[in-house]
Amino acid sequence: HLQSEALMASPAAGQLKSGTHLAGGGGTGDSEEQQRRIDADSTPVLDAHADDAQLAGQAAPRTTLASVAVVKDDVAFAYESACEVTVGGRPGFELCPEVVEEQTVQLEAIPANASLDREGVEVLSCLEELRAAGVTEESDLGKQATRVKVGEAMTQALAKRFGSMTLVHVADTSRVSGLSVAGEATVRDTMPGKACRKAQGACHIDHFLPGVAKCFGTGAGMEEGADALIDSYWHLWSADLGPLGISKAAARECLLQRGMVNVWTALTPGGVRQHPLAVIDKRSIDLEGDQAFQSFNTLPICFPGLTSTLTALRKGAVPSTRWLFKPEMRFGDMLLFSTTETPHAAVRLCNMPDAHRQSAEMRFFLFSRT
Repeated sequence: HLQSEALMASPAAGQLKSGTHLAGGGGTGDSEEQQRRIDADSTPVLDAHADDAQLAGQAAPRTTLASVAVVKDDVAFAYESACEVTVGGRPGFELCPEVVEEQTVQLEAIPANASLDREGVEVLSCLEELRAAGVTEESDLGKQATRVKVGEAMTQALAKRFGSMTLVHVADTSRVSGLSVAGEATVRDTMPGKACRKAQGACHIDHFLPGVAKCFGTGAGMEEGADALIDSYWHLWSADLGPLGISKAAARECLLQRGMVNVWTALTPGGVRQHPLAVIDKRSIDLEGDQAFQSFNTLPICFPGLTSTLTALRKGAVPSTRWLFKPEMRFGDMLLFSTTETPHAAVRLCNMPDAHRQSAEMRFFLFSRT
């Protein structure tokens, strides 16, 4: 049972609570006054394709055309046959071709001041930590020992972002489809024939709590979704959280406080030239109430030993969305985004030659000490 070296020492039971106000972060050093200025500078998106410069009366941003897969509007909610697992002998899952179609979207560069609370994404780096771990562009990501080192580097970089908060890497579906271990980054590679996962080209939210609840038939609210998600994953998460004295109730509260995040790292030698990860500015799409289910379709994913979900963007919701990415991501560049609120996908850049892409991702609970 491998644990990331960057995880903080096990706290005494009852001394943890879920993290809140993630945009400020424990490690940024922002004072309350600084946070108030950040909040004051936040301007609601008036146009799905307008960035902060446009809202300030400046020139429109440069955009890049890309193609992304979305779910057809006529696919039934929670359609049981929407996902295939272990396609072509590779771990992971894909949406079946008959339930998706490609749409062209405009990508804008992620604003320099983007935050989890506002857009739902931030740009970080773990290059320094990768170098310290001995991971280079030539390292063999096919080796589990290398993936564990990548996981350690990503965890350490994230710990810098959140300072005194306690980070706990928790299992995703790679724990049952790929047999990853705690602390190991999940690696993706777009090159055919690789043994690791392919890029996920369908726009989705990993754990959209209202959708999880509705898919599992327990309701359609945040609380019901948190309960259903924890019940589904607890046989895996208990091994990650139990040694730290973190209970089911504490994990549930963390989810409800939006304290679960993903980190995604570019590991492509020479930088990402094709299939970058793009996210939707969460302000440009409704994530609450009945309208959320007009925009998204939560679908079950059934692995031996785990039933999970994926909440996919519907075709009809595309016109309102604002898409963000980091152009020309370099080795070690990292994106931080919400597991429960940020739609994301690997997109294909239009009018650009194909090129293979390597990346790694991890999922964390964030807790702060009382």
